[in-house]
Amino acid sequence: MEISNILGKLRSDSKSKPTPFLALTLTDELVQAAVWQVQAGQTAVIAVGSPVEWDGADNDKSEFLTSCDATISSAIEGLDEEPSEIIFGVADNWTNQEGILPPKLELIKHLSKELELKPLGFVVVSDSLIRYLRLQEGTPTTSILIQITKDLVHLAIIKLGKIEGKESIAKSDDLASDVEEGLSRLADDNPLPSRIIVFNSMHNLDEIVQNLTSFDWKSKFNFLHIPKIESLPKDVVIRSVAIAGGSEVAKAIGFEIHEPLPIKDEELKVSPPAPTEVPDSPSPANLEDDNILLASAEDFGFTTANTPEPEVSPPTSDPSPVTVDPPTPTKKKHRPFKFKKISPPHISLPRFKFHGPKSLVLIPVGAIVILGAIFSAIWLVPKAIVELYIETKSLEEEVNLTLSTEVSSIDLENTTIPASLVEKTVTGEDSIETTGTKIIGDLAEGEVVIYNRTSLPKTFLKDTVLAYGKLKFALVDDVSVASKSAGIDYVDVPGKATTKIVAVSIGAESNLPAGSELVIGSFTKETYVAKNESALSGGSSEEVRVVDKEDLASLKDSLVKKLETSAQAELESTLGDDSGIYILGGGSKITSESYSSELGSPADLLTLTLTINAKGLSYKKHDIEELVASTLEKAIPPGYVRTDSLPVIELNEVKSESENTLTAASKVTVELLPIVDKTSVALSLKGQSSSNVETALSGLAGLKNANVSITPLWLPPRFKRLPKNPNNITVLIRST
Repeated sequence: MEISNILGKLRSDSKSKPTPFLALTLTDELVQAAVWQVQAGQTAVIAVGSPVEWDGADNDKSEFLTSCDATISSAIEGLDEEPSEIIFGVADNWTNQEGILPPKLELIKHLSKELELKPLGFVVVSDSLIRYLRLQEGTPTTSILIQITKDLVHLAIIKLGKIEGKESIAKSDDLASDVEEGLSRLADDNPLPSRIIVFNSMHNLDEIVQNLTSFDWKSKFNFLHIPKIESLPKDVVIRSVAIAGGSEVAKAIGFEIHEPLPIKDEELKVSPPAPTEVPDSPSPANLEDDNILLASAEDFGFTTANTPEPEVSPPTSDPSPVTVDPPTPTKKKHRPFKFKKISPPHISLPRFKFHGPKSLVLIPVGAIVILGAIFSAIWLVPKAIVELYIETKSLEEEVNLTLSTEVSSIDLENTTIPASLVEKTVTGEDSIETTGTKIIGDLAEGEVVIYNRTSLPKTFLKDTVLAYGKLKFALVDDVSVASKSAGIDYVDVPGKATTKIVAVSIGAESNLPAGSELVIGSFTKETYVAKNESALSGGSSEEVRVVDKEDLASLKDSLVKKLETSAQAELESTLGDDSGIYILGGGSKITSESYSSELGSPADLLTLTLTINAKGLSYKKHDIEELVASTLEKAIPPGYVRTDSLPVIELNEVKSESENTLTAASKVTVELLPIVDKTSVALSLKGQSSSNVETALSGLAGLKNANVSITPLWLPPRFKRLPKNPNNITVLIRST
């Protein structure tokens, strides 16, 4: 439908009820729906559905469809009109640089077809949440966002509405340690935001907030203040998709949307519906300067041909109250555009004999002068800084070093370095726990009652795993459990079924007492849970520990390395700072060894007492540095230059050639950068748009990405390109 037709409907039907729309969040763990509409120039959520878990398998379209249908049904329950147009909020891991991942896109297409839904667009959850926080708080957020899922902890550092860095950590029992590990990977020398926001769509976060609050963050990281820990409501994700993403859909189909706060020069970007079909996989929504990019329906691979026109209801002028009070719009003030004072070039014009009024003669002259000033400004005013991030190339050079006790100074021609052969006898003791075991016993078994707290029946197959902490059990047979029903006073009564289970591992620890709750598969207890009314029984085990062959070998190897390190430390303590010791790994001789137990003997602990005679070479460090520098200069290929990073030297093998001379085969590694002709780069980039820089430099060896900064900032978007004058382009080379 054309925009003019939509606006015509808006004018002719100004008092009709607001049109409801759907929003649906999609992650690998759960789906959740909401209904939203436009009220008084703002998007408002009018109903939120229950979150429904699913297994997250790309090939299980049936489970995905059933879960989405359940949450949508709970959201639209009681509404006079069922919405059919929908906006999707997808998890970050559902997208890549090319757009929505193909398997995920197939799920969305299948859902839209089966439920007869019309997709309006999609937005990435993290971007909509940052935008939503700005709308709620009136200012771009600066915080650390932490999303808790079943298996992962997702962290994002946000500064003034921009994502500075992201990291995902495998979830453990110690959440504070997980967050500490994630921040260690993200933190740099700059202070971290002193606000930590935790969110999750299924669980109560009070205990998690208390756990994080008790951790000493300020002593571990660079916080200016003790960080404030807070949590968001469970439905914040679906509300952010409906409010932030929904407002863009409303604008695209003709609504006038008012921002809660004035936003200067930061309009939201929309990809409006296109008249033709586009590729199936769109670019994901992104956040740049707090702007959210909403991909249109065609970006999903749907076409607009033969699509029914939506019946759109605009904001009504009826004075009846609404749930959202729009603020008074603030007119934006744009910074006036001014040219620098530029002396126009002298232009010799031909003389024309003009019979009209003399004032008309000045019109073309003035136009030429103005155009000359404009083109002079375009040539002189814009400037740009282009940062090229180029991947380094490792140069590995094999160098044979002769360490000789017979020379007193370095011989560069023969690569000989003076050295001294030293020896040290050391004795030590170490112990390890034995690993040889024998375990016998029986499996625990019994009956459990499975409770279904969802609105859909569920069948669990034989061998489905149930967990009680680290203990695992399996269903003996297939079992079907009815859905929940309404009981007295409309209180939900879960469906239930009794079935047999058996422990996966032998042992008395599987004899669970009566009343124990077990987790079923990957589902949470809020959806499905199992409970035994009687204690499980029959589990038993007996373990015998013995000395294994691997115990003897690993203990000896470990103790030899420790004694060699001890010998090296004792030798280095007698030398100066410029001297180094290389312990000959194959030259250590075991002079005595004694184990506390023999192979196969019953024992919980194995102890070894060992004496070795360690040999090493003493040399001057600056001699090796001088030798390596002269060798590497000859090995650097044409067109490359060394970076400032120090070389890495590994002495791999030492063998004796005579009584006082040893030869070491060493590997020297340095990082190289290709030599870049900055003048040629500037010439190839002149007049290009920022987005076309990497394409224009596609032939540049090792280029990973490029950042472009164009000044002055007040340049209109039409003129915000790299300067036409290559002398105004500064090229900087960065290594990665």
